[in-house]
Amino acid sequence: MGYSYSEIKRYRRNELIIREGEVADVIFLVIEGKVRLIKRDEQNREVEIGYLSEGQVFGEMGFILEEARTYTAKAFTDVKLKLINPRVFSELYDTEHAELIKPIIQSMAERIRHYNMLLLENADKASIINKTSDDNSPELTIVPKTDYAIEALNGKSKIEISEYPLYCGRFSRRRSDDMFHSNNLMLYDNPPFTVSRSHFSVLLFKGELVFYDRGSTLGTYVNNIQIGGSRRAERKTVLHKGSNEVQIGSVNSLLVFDFVVS
Repeated sequence: MGYSYSEIKRYRRNELIIREGEVADVIFLVIEGKVRLIKRDEQNREVEIGYLSEGQVFGEMGFILEEARTYTAKAFTDVKLKLINPRVFSELYDTEHAELIKPIIQSMAERIRHYNMLLLENADKASIINKTSDDNSPELTIVPKTDYAIEALNGKSKIEISEYPLYCGRFSRRRSDDMFHSNNLMLYDNPPFTVSRSHFSVLLFKGELVFYDRGSTLGTYVNNIQIGGSRRAERKTVLHKGSNEVQIGSVNSLLVFDFVVS
């Protein structure tokens, strides 16, 4: 009988899942419900740092960095989780393509270690990365302003967003893209592509919505300010209340949207 690398487990509302400081020995995938993340500050007070919902993963940093848990996770609602044993990665080295896969994974893990150190040096940036929505968070409505923008949204006249972070990128049928790009909003695009596979994100920080470039090729113009797409461009901007014009790609791009913050 083969070794089982995962199991399904359910937690009741407010039930403890992992505790800050524990040894990291499993990775979690949220299948149903919402998980609340909590961290203790310098005064030993519990500080809420965010929520995770369906399709999101937690606990992977402890495995990659070989560190104890850096936060506590509790079930915010009744949740269903998949518990993944990190030994699953050992299967990759039993394939005929192991010599190709191993250096890619090692490089990615090393980059994660590097960027994690940078985040620890800047508490505000760490908060931005981890902060998600709550009951008082602003709502975002994305409205396409051109025919091509409507096509990019698969014919939808608007999309309403109330949970963050929002990760947006280009829809792709290539299976490998699911491994390296995680998006909860995918835009349809045709060659020559305007939208990168990981293009932008909208994060919640201190009650404001912050638009971030995710390393896109062409960047985005937000209220006529170039965000990403160039080393000289800004990497982020705050979306103000009301209407924000968002043009994905160059100034001649037809992917124009109205990001309405309320």
